[in-house]
Amino acid sequence: MRGRKAVSAVSARSRAQGLEARKIAPVKESRPRGRPREISEDERRRLLIPVAEKVFVEQGYGAASMDEIAQDAGMSKKTLYQLFDTKEALFAAVITDRMRVLGEGAEKGAGARPLEEVVVEYLCEAARFILSPRHVALFRVLIGEAWRAPGMARAFDNACAGRGKSVLARWLAQEVEAGRLELDDPLQAAGMLFGMVVGEPHHRMLMGEGRPPSRAAIEARVRKAVDIFLQGAQRR
Repeated sequence: MRGRKAVSAVSARSRAQGLEARKIAPVKESRPRGRPREISEDERRRLLIPVAEKVFVEQGYGAASMDEIAQDAGMSKKTLYQLFDTKEALFAAVITDRMRVLGEGAEKGAGARPLEEVVVEYLCEAARFILSPRHVALFRVLIGEAWRAPGMARAFDNACAGRGKSVLARWLAQEVEAGRLELDDPLQAAGMLFGMVVGEPHHRMLMGEGRPPSRAAIEARVRKAVDIFLQGAQRR
């Protein structure tokens, strides 16, 4: 009996010591969570544009909703409307973003190279861009909705065809001023040259006929069009 009492006393003492140890044991401080990284407005726009483009192409402009775009982009609807107050403005931004880098490479050092070389390089780049499946899909969206939203069509024309023609027109005007070309209206002439390059193949692709032309086919068409154009425009 005496042995059992001794064991019980030891056990009770051990339990008491364990409880006391737990009472005085230092509590681990939980590490405060860091604040999420602040995202700038420009970065939000950059992340939003490709998501919006995907929704527009898959759903069509009319069926695409700002709610769905905001959800797919992982942002609130309020944040989306702070960046773009209308769906039309967002679609215009998608188009502008697609056109942003077009011609930047060709424009660098354009004055230091022969006009034909610069124009061929620029038109090859423009044709590859305009005849890409991604751009054709966006153009189909525009055609389907332009009559409901004429402002959207104007924005597309200014960002796409307008930019392309204005770059060419500036180069042509410089050649006219230098006395190497004879053109009454460089902007109109630029539109004609653009049409020679992309008009027919773009129309076929919009109608779902055929695949995008290869790089070699595009370059061959561009060189032929530029050769015909410059021969007709050279000052006699």
